[in-house]
Amino acid sequence: MTTAIAPRRVTVVAPHARLDVSLPIQSTVAELLPQLVRLLATDADRAGGIGWELRRFGGPPLDGAVTVSGAGVRDGEVLYLGTVDRRATPMIFDDVVDAIASAAADRPGVWRPAASRKVGGAVAALAFTAVAVAVGLSGLAASTVALLAGTLALALLLAGGALARAFGERGLGAAVAAGGVPAAMIGGLAAIGGPGAAMELTPSRLALAGAAVTLYTALAAVVVAEQRFVAAAVAAAVGSLSALANLLTASSPASVAAVTCCVVVVAGPALPMLALRLGRLPLPGVPTDIEAFRGDERPTLGPEVVADTEAAERILTGLLSGLAVIVAGCAGILLWSGGRWAWALAGLAGVGLLLRARAYAGVGQRAALLLAGAASVLGLTARVSLAGGPGTRLFLAGLLLVTGVVCGTYAVRAAAKTPSPYWGRLLDVVEFLALVSLVPVAGAVLGIYGAARAWGG
Repeated sequence: MTTAIAPRRVTVVAPHARLDVSLPIQSTVAELLPQLVRLLATDADRAGGIGWELRRFGGPPLDGAVTVSGAGVRDGEVLYLGTVDRRATPMIFDDVVDAIASAAADRPGVWRPAASRKVGGAVAALAFTAVAVAVGLSGLAASTVALLAGTLALALLLAGGALARAFGERGLGAAVAAGGVPAAMIGGLAAIGGPGAAMELTPSRLALAGAAVTLYTALAAVVVAEQRFVAAAVAAAVGSLSALANLLTASSPASVAAVTCCVVVVAGPALPMLALRLGRLPLPGVPTDIEAFRGDERPTLGPEVVADTEAAERILTGLLSGLAVIVAGCAGILLWSGGRWAWALAGLAGVGLLLRARAYAGVGQRAALLLAGAASVLGLTARVSLAGGPGTRLFLAGLLLVTGVVCGTYAVRAAAKTPSPYWGRLLDVVEFLALVSLVPVAGAVLGIYGAARAWGG
């Protein structure tokens, strides 16, 4: 069941005419301009410029690549159609109060109903999270806690799916379903009975909690049709496997974190291809000759490819976010439960993520890797500072000062100059060295070299 989305009813004013028209929100501004010009422009208007643009009164032209919805066009707005070479009419008001009200209403950052919806969804998710935590800390028997938390998670999953599928409220449905993730985790923690509190963190309970969150988020990604749940699913699955490995091998948390960190970082380059597969994007075949090239010409519908591309991009963002969460968690374990080799491994993983972020174009994709990398490096700095003396702390303070100056200089020059390819190549080399160093440093964390020396006598 789908809900029809109403078009935007606006008034378009041309140099010599005006028209009340309904604009479909899925259409881009560039697609609508020829129709508006045909309906409103005269021959004299067409001879007066080299192109046409649509703008709000006193505002910049609307980007032709964005949709009507993306441009923020609302019902009842007045849009102005004019030639590109014609200067915009200056804003002239005969009432200062009207001028202030118009400027305040159209400026960026004004609170709109969409912001209220987002805040309401976020507060709802936090409230459901608080309910799950209250159930976990209630002191009830573990079986009762598991039953209550599991019921809450199932109810939120069904409610989120109903909001997204039946009512077209995809964002609100995703927020409601996200509120069930903590409930699923608490239900997994309490699923194993026995002595101890329901929230006691043991390897077996952590493994089961990770499995429960993986199942829940995988179902949420399908039911709510929100690919960003992939991030939680990936992080929970890897966390569950790591806890299971710790349980079966009786190894230290630092050893498990070292192996997990290496495997996840090394497997990172395979995520874009995995996102293409999960997004069901058609992959082009490589023709063997010109005849095969001509015979493989298959028409592809543009809207379908655009929708699949957006889905694949969201999946990739989720996969990279999950990778970032895993690496940041492993770095935290290495820094606070391991030795100096574990610290080095956490720092190398952080540097690798910081440099790997350059390969991705999406803001969310880069932000996830940059935040996890920065958290790992700053955590290493804090750990070394706590373990060192005054001289070490002064050295780290100077290093951070230099880093801040370099980053500030880069921020000033980044918009004015194209980055030098030599610097890019140098960073590629540093990234390669950081990633290649992960495996031998992880071997030191696991104690492989000491065991080899002892075995060799």
